[in-house]
Amino acid sequence: MSELLGAVDPEEFSFSTIQVWASKMTLSRLPKGGVIQHAHHPALEQNIALRTLWQRRLLPRSLDPDRDLLFVPGGLSLSPYGCMVSMAQNLLPFDEVEQERFANPRSRLRYQLLRWGQLRTFEQSGGAIFVSEYLQDAVAQHSAQDLPPSRVIHHGLNQRFLSSPKVQKRIDDYSLDKPFTLLYVSVVNVYKHQWNVVEAVAKLRESGSPIALELVGPAQPSSLERLNESISRHDPEGKFVTYRGAIPFEELHKAYQAADGFVFASSCESFGQILLEAMASGLPIASSNMSSLPEVLGDTGLYFDPLKPDSIADAIRTLLVDVELRQTLASAAFERAKTFSWERCARETFGFLREVFDARQGRI
Repeated sequence: MSELLGAVDPEEFSFSTIQVWASKMTLSRLPKGGVIQHAHHPALEQNIALRTLWQRRLLPRSLDPDRDLLFVPGGLSLSPYGCMVSMAQNLLPFDEVEQERFANPRSRLRYQLLRWGQLRTFEQSGGAIFVSEYLQDAVAQHSAQDLPPSRVIHHGLNQRFLSSPKVQKRIDDYSLDKPFTLLYVSVVNVYKHQWNVVEAVAKLRESGSPIALELVGPAQPSSLERLNESISRHDPEGKFVTYRGAIPFEELHKAYQAADGFVFASSCESFGQILLEAMASGLPIASSNMSSLPEVLGDTGLYFDPLKPDSIADAIRTLLVDVELRQTLASAAFERAKTFSWERCARETFGFLREVFDARQGRI
């Protein structure tokens, strides 16, 4: 929301006020001033029961159906308010296969409840926004009734990630001591398959490829344990796999710029923001062929099955040995990334909000 609010020109769409309701911590991260106003209620700092009560009873009283539209970027609202637009940004509630990867039944139940709540929200909305066509199709397949008027609006890109592609070096210019550094940025979780990437890179090292893997991102405890087990098994001496943990978002672009290539092995992505950042960083990319990722990367990278280490290894090997392909793909991905802007996203989002509001008021 911070990027979206920072890019919007409210006057273009005749919005006199954008009032943002959130917790104090969330509000501290969002822009403020002009037509953007912060709003807060003590219930927003409390448990889910009190937040739900606020949403159902108190929030509607602060809205005027003749003047106000309720925008729900999280896709879940229990507020009985007629003029509403919801936004879907989470694929997991609508992908039962991915839910089964979670060993904890509570996690699966949580996603099932989220699916029920989000479907109810979409069905009661005057409009719905989806961050990818893949997510739109997934939601539609689970809905018992037609979705409201909808729009697919891709996220944008923070411009500091833009970095022109480096001149690619031949694989012979690398060595086991100074290897080709492959970067993977993402939370360590069951559907991200970092352990499969570790195994794939180990296979390449065994065949003599001068490659190293750097993993960046926070971790879910049980998945981190699985990752560490894989690293211990395939790289017990710590020669070619490094897990750096989380890096502040403000510093993340430096990690991309220091790498030689990028790999992304997620099997469940609503959009693929991290993939877009790697594209903008001018890196040659090997990517999972699942969920929305081909929608973002297009034909500017190589694809693999993230569930099969051999498939991952084959895609990375092709990048390593073909320097001209690396250069071509990196340049094409960089140019494609530049078409994803927050200014475009803001125009399309608030333009759609205006359309829904005007339709609700009978103006169109």
